[in-house]
Amino acid sequence: MKMAETNGPALVRMMPQHRHSNLQNNLHGGATLAFLDIVLFAGCRGHDIDLGVGPVTLDVQCQFTGAGQIGRWLIAEVYLVRETYKMVFLRGQMVQHSPDQDQCIVANFTGLLKKGKIAA
Repeated sequence: MKMAETNGPALVRMMPQHRHSNLQNNLHGGATLAFLDIVLFAGCRGHDIDLGVGPVTLDVQCQFTGAGQIGRWLIAEVYLVRETYKMVFLRGQMVQHSPDQDQCIVANFTGLLKKGKIAA
């Protein structure tokens, strides 16, 4: 079992396209949340966590803190908070960098995954 952010974050990224935009031509919140669900599982892989067969998302909390831009990498930084026999607790943030390298935090999140059955 792993505990409390001993390693750095696992990084997961996507390139938002026009099909991910809202009416203001920013990243749609629904697309961000769909990406977040994927990020939790990919983040576990980045932390070398075996989720078994059939893991599920039990809880996700997300606070939107900035408008995501289309055409700029959206990078999720996923930190392992705690891993138990049946659960994985994660937290992180999604960021984008502007052309002048300023960082915009698009969202902060926490997630709880239930591991699946151990493969035989």
